[in-house]
Amino acid sequence: MPGIIDSKTGKSIIHGKTVTGFTIEGELIFRILDKLRADGVVPIVEAVTAAGAFYSGSVGAFDDYSITSGRVVTGTNPASGRSAAERGVKLFDNLRTFITCSAVSDLRSKKENSKQAPLEPEGSYE
Repeated sequence: MPGIIDSKTGKSIIHGKTVTGFTIEGELIFRILDKLRADGVVPIVEAVTAAGAFYSGSVGAFDDYSITSGRVVTGTNPASGRSAAERGVKLFDNLRTFITCSAVSDLRSKKENSKQAPLEPEGSYE
């Protein structure tokens, strides 16, 4: 996600957010860190920091660990799939509730603003 740019700000969508992802420890355990670097793949921790976000890691490389920061949900690894999905559903439900409440408020506001004084007849009736 560090490479996904917000068209309004010109910054990464995770800029200023706290996110998580696969840990350096996990990459070392799987012995893939050197291969990733050789292929030009930037580890998540470094990519997140470069995008102006904050990285938060789990205690263990394979722990279930997920984070919600604003409207961004991230998880560390496959073990985090369920908790990240649950966070995503909760976030969507809250967003849907917010949109519904906003829409109702907008409709009420439009209805109140549409109450105009009766039109005066044009011209003279003499």
